[in-house]
Parts: sequence; C-alpha cells; structure tokens
Amino acid sequence: MKKAIIFYASIGSGHYTAALALQAALCEFGAGWQVILKDVFPARARESGLTDLLSALSTTLLARPYTWAWHSGSMAALFQFSARLSWTRQRVLAIVRREQPDVIICTHALPCAILAGERQPRAALLAVSTDLQVHAYWPRRGVDGYVVGSTAAAQRLAKQGAPTEKIRVLGVPVRPEYARMATNRREDTPQMRPTRVLLIAGGGRNGPYLTLWPGLLRFFQSLAEQPLASVEWRLVFGSANWLRARAERMLSGRVDVTILGMTHEMPAHMQWADLVVTKPGGLTVAEALALSKPVVLLKRGAGQEFANTAILTAAGAGKLARGAGVRAQVARLAHNGEVYARMRSAAAQLAHPASSRAIAAWAVALAGGQS
Repeated sequence: MKKAIIFYASIGSGHYTAALALQAALCEFGAGWQVILKDVFPARARESGLTDLLSALSTTLLARPYTWAWHSGSMAALFQFSARLSWTRQRVLAIVRREQPDVIICTHALPCAILAGERQPRAALLAVSTDLQVHAYWPRRGVDGYVVGSTAAAQRLAKQGAPTEKIRVLGVPVRPEYARMATNRREDTPQMRPTRVLLIAGGGRNGPYLTLWPGLLRFFQSLAEQPLASVEWRLVFGSANWLRARAERMLSGRVDVTILGMTHEMPAHMQWADLVVTKPGGLTVAEALALSKPVVLLKRGAGQEFANTAILTAAGAGKLARGAGVRAQVARLAHNGEVYARMRSAAAQLAHPASSRAIAAWAVALAGGQS
C-alpha cells in the first residue's frame, strides 16, 4: 500500500481545507493509498489559541507589516528560525520517520522548509500553494514539485529561484466535487429570476474576519431598511454566532434572505450562487472561480489576501467593495447582464475546478506510481 502525508498549518482554515481536498482526491485517484493529514503545530498550539492569535494579528494589528514581509521576504531569517524550532521540526521529522511515506504534500511553507533541508533519502516532496500568488518563503531547493494557483505565481516563484521545470499551474486545491459540478454545469444566467448572492461573513476561525464585521453590520442594517430589488441572499456566518444573531434580528421574516451558521455544504451553496461576496481568502476564491462565479471582495486584505485581490481585480473576475459599496456592486451586477457576463468569463479563465485531481495525479507520479 502506498502512503502519503499531507502537512498543513492550523493558521486560518485554508491550509487545512486544501489538505482535505487533496486527501479526498488522492483517495479517489490513488486506489488503495493511505493518506494521513498532520498539522505542523502540536495540539497545544491550537488549544491555547496561539494559531488563532497569529492569524488575527497578521490580518488586523500587523496588516501592513505582514503584507510587506509577505511580498518582500524580509522576514526570511525569522522564518528559517521557525523551521529550526524543535517543537515543530522534531514533530514533523518524527511523523515522517514513523510513517515512512512515499510522498509528502505540504500546503504550508513551514513543513516544506523543514523537509526540504533534510539530506537523507526521503519521500518525494510536493509544495502546494493555497493562494493565487506565492510568497517569498517557499524553499528553492530540495522540493520535487511546486503547485501554484496562477501564471503570475509561477513567474514569481521562478524569479525567486525555483526550477521552472518543477513548477506547474494546477490551481489552488478545491474539493473534487467542484470538478464534477463544473463539468455538469448548465449555463443558467440570472435573467428571469432574482440574482442569487452568497455572502460569507465568517468561517471555522473568526480571526481573519474580525475587520469585516463593523462594515457588515452597517450593510445588514441597510439591507433591513431597504431590500435590494431582484436579489436573493444566502448569508453564511460560520462560527460567528453573535454576528449571526444580530443579522437574524435585523432581517427576521425576510423571504429574500437565508441565514446559515457553520455549514459543510459549501459546494452546494457555491453552485446555487450567481455571485459570491467574501474576503479574498485563497480557498474561498478558488472555489468560486472553479464554478465561474464573479467575486465581490469585502476588503483588500493583507499579505496573501492582498495578492489575491490584485490578481482577481486585474483579471476582471473580482470587484473590491467596502461598506455601502457592497450594495452598489451587487446591484450593478444584478441589473447589468453585460457586466456580469464579462466578469463570469474572466472568472472562468482563472478557474481550476479539477485542481485537486491534477495535484493527486502528480503526487502519485512522484511517488513512482502512474500519472
């Protein structure tokens, strides 16, 4: 039996969601494979709230320095120091020694940097970016393959020194069902029915969403005072229960609004929507693009989210809107079929609905199987 380990980091939720998508795809593609998911951080880091704190700091209090460091690589020394810390390094190496995998997939740069530096015979190592652009901290040597989410990311990674023959633009890994839905999708455009808008106001971890909430409360209030003509809403709050309760009080009795908490049916909600309103997180954006959904971004974001915003808006697949601007952008797309069609076409150009399957096939090939 072949074995794969997928390392992720419990900072935010995207790295873990990508790991789950790859696990599902590898189990489908590599019949008989054993696939193990491991967090680079020990359980005590999650339970103490440390990973949530790191995520919140990078997106709120330290947003500008984080963005600068993410793009410039100026914190390389600190990153390398983190890769040498025994509480992460020894954990990762012990897991690999115990499990003896045929291939290792990393959806975060930290475990990848730890393993790339090992010189003894080891499993094939595959680095998988979970955003449309890459930061400067992926290792340049000791990696057998790099998966990136866009042509711009491939160009940047090559410029940083990664071998071009090892880089493939396969997309951010989304769950395999997106490939099936994209294949079976009907061209259903919002002409004779209300435009369906999926707004994501929270997720499994609330840190990255904190700065959105004041503006969203104002938006919900405006929606309560005056519905948006010919628009139907699904509002997803994840674990932000207090915000969900406020929205329910503001919008109670509204037939045009459905309010949801934590959901495990995001592919179905994405399929239902004509338009997605969200922060520019890599996985959520990739899921929307996989089904050719235009995106309205609730903020520019920091670090990787800043980079995602730049790629989406430059391609014409996304629009940035804050506060009252969300209402205006949704109204424009709901009532202007030509603008909507252009954005939908641009989203399709960036889409990689079969990303996790393609990455799984490459992982199998690297492990000595058949691609």
